[in-house]
Amino acid sequence: TLDRVGEIPVGCNIHDQMITHLYVSDAPWIARTQADGRAVFDPLPAGTYNVDVWHPQLRPGKPAPSRTVTIGSTGSSVTLTLSLLPDPRNGDRARY
Repeated sequence: TLDRVGEIPVGCNIHDQMITHLYVSDAPWIARTQADGRAVFDPLPAGTYNVDVWHPQLRPGKPAPSRTVTIGSTGSSVTLTLSLLPDPRNGDRARY
């Protein structure tokens, strides 16, 4: 049971470079981006929403990207650009 909202990093106790991140949300709608970086909320009722983004490589101490968007009867889109730290998995490491 996950009893708190937010990031939960889960590491491997055998392979130090192996990690995954669980993100627990209490939002009524949540999406994971597709391979092209897009996330789709479908169907989403018309209204005003806060779009918050999380990524494990966001820069510490900087606010996470967020935007308010109003969805009409024909839908809407919003673009958020992320400034990420380098992927730690791409560094020198032992090969198994």
